[in-house]
Amino acid sequence: MNPLNVVPRLHCHARAIRQGALDGIGPSATAAGGARALRVAELRTHPGAEAGVKACVRFYLRWVSAERAAASFLLAGRPDDQAALRERNRGFFAEVTAWWDTHVHYGVLRSLPFDLINALWLGPAHEYARHWLAGRAKRVPASVADSLADAAWQALKEAR
Repeated sequence: MNPLNVVPRLHCHARAIRQGALDGIGPSATAAGGARALRVAELRTHPGAEAGVKACVRFYLRWVSAERAAASFLLAGRPDDQAALRERNRGFFAEVTAWWDTHVHYGVLRSLPFDLINALWLGPAHEYARHWLAGRAKRVPASVADSLADAAWQALKEAR
């Protein structure tokens, strides 16, 4: 991925979040939708298992670092309308699951339920981001991205 393309995408996403708040969509829903779209874009850019797993973690932490307000919205909680959330997530889950299942088929990634995949993949990055946003972690999330990306890969790769 060309790092020069990251900042414009992040700023466009932040504008969409602010616009969503003005349009009554709700910033949390817009932030979550944008984050899902960016994660899928990372998988398309990095089709290999290790590269894709690590790229998603790194991109997410760069995004949190660059878009603190949007990240705060995203990590604040889930919307009350769970049916609408499931509908917005349907395409995202289908695309990520198809990417994942391809790598499981070739013995590169572990066969796990999606909730566990997500917890192992981005859970530590989310937790670090929450600590940073609350002022308890001093290092900018992007500065710890390689360590958390490596940890995600170690947790998700198939043992050989």
